[in-house]
Amino acid sequence: MKRITVYKIGGSLFDSPKLPDWLRHFAGRSGIVIVPGGGPFADQVRLAQKRWGFDDLTAHRMAVLAMRQYGQMLLGLEPGLEPWRLGERLPESAVVWLPEPEVLDREGIPGSWEITSDSLAAWLANRLEAEELVLIKSHPSASGSDLKRLQALGIIDRAFDVYSGGLRWRVCHRDEIVEWEPGP
Repeated sequence: MKRITVYKIGGSLFDSPKLPDWLRHFAGRSGIVIVPGGGPFADQVRLAQKRWGFDDLTAHRMAVLAMRQYGQMLLGLEPGLEPWRLGERLPESAVVWLPEPEVLDREGIPGSWEITSDSLAAWLANRLEAEELVLIKSHPSASGSDLKRLQALGIIDRAFDVYSGGLRWRVCHRDEIVEWEPGP
């Protein structure tokens, strides 16, 4: 079975000068699945929900579409990445997951703001039997794997531990390019 590492690129990297560096770092590599955050696209969903008062399930589905928008942006910034949807065969090069609200509904993922792209990345990593999940964040204290500390700081969502069970994971700061070392 192919070794897989899932990298979640936080929406906070949207306007970071490091974003192209990360994307170049992954381009063309095998066994890498990138999960996009929602960034400013998800922020617009939050504003729309506040303005119009629609339910959390609707907002969650819209936030998943915000992740797709961010993912499309990542694909547009780096031609060495390929789009990928759950159920498709993983190609040999690095991919950007384009999540679909209907698929997540069928998979039983609850529609709530408690479940952000961090938890979805953990769910996907477990689903793919990934070797590791790396959450790339912009927060100054973003590093390590002390879940309680990271949740208390608001760096990782409260539902993450539900979806990350049995998974090797860590958080790294956007300024630290993480090398993936394939094993034997």
